[in-house]
Amino acid sequence: MLQLDQVAISYGSNKVVQGFDLLLQSGEIGCLLGASGCGKTSVLRAIAGFEPVSEGTIHLHQQTVSRAGFGVAPEKRKIGMVFQDFALFPHLTVAENIAFGIRRLPKTQQRQRVDTLLALVELQGLGERYSHALSGGQQQRVALARALAPQPDLLLLDEPFSSLDTELRGSLATQVRQILKQQGITALLVTHDKSEAFSMADQLGVMDKGRLLQWGSPATLFSQPACLDVADFIGKGAVVKVQYLGDGQISGDIGHWPLSDRLNLDAGVPLSLLLRPHQVKPDNSSALKAKVLRQIFRGADYLYELQLSGGEQLLSSTSLDCELRVGESLGLSLDMTNPLLFVAADGHSVSREL
Repeated sequence: MLQLDQVAISYGSNKVVQGFDLLLQSGEIGCLLGASGCGKTSVLRAIAGFEPVSEGTIHLHQQTVSRAGFGVAPEKRKIGMVFQDFALFPHLTVAENIAFGIRRLPKTQQRQRVDTLLALVELQGLGERYSHALSGGQQQRVALARALAPQPDLLLLDEPFSSLDTELRGSLATQVRQILKQQGITALLVTHDKSEAFSMADQLGVMDKGRLLQWGSPATLFSQPACLDVADFIGKGAVVKVQYLGDGQISGDIGHWPLSDRLNLDAGVPLSLLLRPHQVKPDNSSALKAKVLRQIFRGADYLYELQLSGGEQLLSSTSLDCELRVGESLGLSLDMTNPLLFVAADGHSVSREL
């Protein structure tokens, strides 16, 4: 439905996006996740037709809408957009805001469409109010209804929940996903919030410095990250230096560990091992020892910062009935069932070397 092939976006001589490939099927919700300045909003604007591409092509329904020197006008792309700041018209009522993009329809059809959308976003009875009389969450739902009113082929959402408080952001993301799936809407969201991305996305991409590092399901990116940057951005963890000994073994401050697969690497190659907090557990019967540096209470559990004897640091999450003292020494067990290993020189996953 939406396809980007080797897209580059430039501002003068500055190439802010390059070599960008993406495929989003009809009815899927995609998400581009990355830090501020990574180029994700530039990609969204190029898809909408607000920015030209300097290289590559953008296709909608197998029709080229952007290439170098050519672009279909934004209003002809049948794309809806929800902005970060809602962009509601303060002088119009809720109903008038929603009807803004369908003013060419007969009044009766406009009213029917507006009533349908008010019910869809659970704002029945608020059509005559003005935006200043609504909460932030209600304003965002009006913005969504307005974008859906013309029945677009594709919906783009630019950091749509970033101005809301954390609790409302999570609940609204879940609600918006339900609405989009119920209506079969194809959508692409950009955000810097990974919990928001996990709540919304069928397909997830991580961007850094204008490049798409990996595109796939959230579960795939979490369990099979293509590189250390993806792994670190997707899930909190600690990176430990280890060395490949050959014959399917690694060694470091964490001791010697056999791997389930031999790697196509020379013995002695430095590797980075990412261990997430749930993989590190207290076990006083273990020969692997660490000292507690810091305790962080997170409501449902504790997060501990630990230091191994060689200086490497780990993170460990424990239940509330397993409280450790700062300065305490303890044994550790590691879950090495599916270790996330990366070549230290370039950060790419060693799964490429199997």
